[in-house]
Amino acid sequence: MDVGTKRVFLAIALPKSLASELLVWVPEGVRPESWPWHITLRFWPALNPASLKALDEALSAIKAPALEIEICGLGFFKGFKGGPLWAGVKATPELVNLAQKINSLKEPQDSSFSSLKDSGQVLGQGGFSQKSASKAKARPFRPHITLARLKKEPEEALKELVAAKASDPLGSFTAKSLSLWESRLDPRGAIRTLIREYPFVNL
Repeated sequence: MDVGTKRVFLAIALPKSLASELLVWVPEGVRPESWPWHITLRFWPALNPASLKALDEALSAIKAPALEIEICGLGFFKGFKGGPLWAGVKATPELVNLAQKINSLKEPQDSSFSSLKDSGQVLGQGGFSQKSASKAKARPFRPHITLARLKKEPEEALKELVAAKASDPLGSFTAKSLSLWESRLDPRGAIRTLIREYPFVNL
């Protein structure tokens, strides 16, 4: 990443009380995902100050009502021997519509962003890696909350737990804002700093 750029993502952050309740599903001895736990809506791997300012202006113009978020089921992403353990989020029409608004935003005209995009290091809807913007639009929106990142094949007990909880309700909350975060990589886990919140409005 170029000097002066930031790794940035837009998300719906979970209330601390609910995140604490979900912590029970993280296996003993596994490091939980860095705080805050959240639903990623979009990720930008390298934004310079001008692009970040333009993004802030675009996000400020988005109008959306508060959302009822339903968390249901545990899972792994297919193909991972290790990797994210997640809690699913119901893709309600309201949440899908919001995600579509955000993903329709014009990409910042930033050279560092373009170089990463060309190399296939851009993340699309729901945090899936991709090699082109067209592939991002083709992927189904699968909102989720990463609870932990496993470094090896899950043990059978965890696999059985995930299978048993594949569709169980795990909690709900009312989302009252979007939040934009800087994420800095660190061996101990991502270090996240809040840039700005964008409150939802009554429409």
